[in-house]
Amino acid sequence: MTRRHRLGGGRQDIWQFTSADEPSALLDLLIYQPGKEVVVDTSFYVELTRRAAEGGHAILKADQPTALATKFGPFEVARIDLDWNGAARRPCMGFRYRNAVPSLRILGFACGESSRSFLATKAGLACFMDGIDLAPAAEDKRLIDFFFAHHALPNPTCMG
Repeated sequence: MTRRHRLGGGRQDIWQFTSADEPSALLDLLIYQPGKEVVVDTSFYVELTRRAAEGGHAILKADQPTALATKFGPFEVARIDLDWNGAARRPCMGFRYRNAVPSLRILGFACGESSRSFLATKAGLACFMDGIDLAPAAEDKRLIDFFFAHHALPNPTCMG
């Protein structure tokens, strides 16, 4: 799903993925390119609480975020338990990345019930983030340059 800010023109691309192998696994990913709208800088916890609420979920427990190295730079990552629409408690990792120029934010949740879930580990999450690429139709030169500059920096543990 894609949303645009009514006045400022910012763009949010939202994806949710589940797994056939592990039906309780979920990746909720939001990539936000602010436009001219005012973007208030909030804490990791507040930003992820808002994201969870948009999906009808609530954060029940959250650890302090730590840094996770990716080709884009450090993401903030924390173990989080989500209330899944009042039906179940899900163990997840919440994540957030902020870049000033070009203005870019990546945030969301990677959930998995077991340790065999690829995204249940920091290494798996880092490899997923390293795989994010720009769509060929992109027209924002600063964003194109940003992705080009980071394209050649893949994590060697993610190869294969």
